[in-house]
Amino acid sequence: MKVKAVYRDPKANPFEQRLSTVISAEVLDGTPKEKLEKWAKEATPKGLEFVDVVMEDGSPIK
Repeated sequence: MKVKAVYRDPKANPFEQRLSTVISAEVLDGTPKEKLEKWAKEATPKGLEFVDVVMEDGSPIK
């Protein structure tokens, strides 16, 4: 399955805040969301804040 890690810039104006997808990955089906979140937090680009890991189409991971 394809997933993406979503990050935001904590210094940006919250009313103009845009979420930035920085990392996309192909992972094995059935990979626990907790494991994906750990990976995404470790890969957080400098200056950004981790938001969530979602499916590539933006839907939540089940």
